[in-house]
Amino acid sequence: MTVSSFPFDNAAVYEADWLKMFRGLFPTGVFRTGRSHVDLNLLEVYGDSSGMQVKVKSGTAWIEGFVIVSTAEEIVSINTADPTNPRKDLIILKLDRTNNQITITKLTGTPAGSPSEPTPTQDDNTWEFPIAGVNVPAAASTITSGNVYDKRVYTWSKVYKAIVQNATTETQTLTDGATINWNADTGAVAHVSLGGNRTMAAPTNLRAGATYILRVTRSGAYTISTWNSVFKWPNGAAPSQTAVNAAVDLFSFYCPDGTILEGNMLKDLK
Repeated sequence: MTVSSFPFDNAAVYEADWLKMFRGLFPTGVFRTGRSHVDLNLLEVYGDSSGMQVKVKSGTAWIEGFVIVSTAEEIVSINTADPTNPRKDLIILKLDRTNNQITITKLTGTPAGSPSEPTPTQDDNTWEFPIAGVNVPAAASTITSGNVYDKRVYTWSKVYKAIVQNATTETQTLTDGATINWNADTGAVAHVSLGGNRTMAAPTNLRAGATYILRVTRSGAYTISTWNSVFKWPNGAAPSQTAVNAAVDLFSFYCPDGTILEGNMLKDLK
């Protein structure tokens, strides 16, 4: 028989049949359209200098027609660092069709002078979906926030791209660290609380014609001391910030071309 149709009450529907239907609905990725706090944590991976481990926030993802829902923060241990060379690891969601499960785990890379990420397995039985990379320095004893970099792909960014990317109705809290990263597709309105003088990296997934808001607070007399060159300021100089504990500065940006951000600041809001 070359033509089949399902699901109907008069015939059993099996896993392979459901997959044929569901794989066509969404591509593999993290769900960004959920309504609960679980979904809004987006399976974000971060390091907090608490040892050779990273933490993975709650969230929901769709992997090749299967769903994983994590309702609490998970810890993934990182293997002991090589004493001489750095390496790159991956934090992954692993679909295992042999054991009928999806787990949050890791792929450990190979130490080298210029290390490369390990290659995920993606076949009929196993599908490894990276959600973060981890730079493991030689002889490291802990994983810091700056060692972790984001690799998530969002299901909605492929399906609902035209209407919800960079939505200003979505607010996110950026992870504080020596370098602060901002994925605009996770929310065009962002907040960060500085725990030191920081560098602001170039935001990713900028959209031409979009506007962005960054609210900055601090736990001491700290500022964003270095801005990536994509940030453009009046007269070519970043504005002076309020280097006072708990002070609030509000930055607004316009993106004319999907590459640069033209900005200004409201200082020391009370």
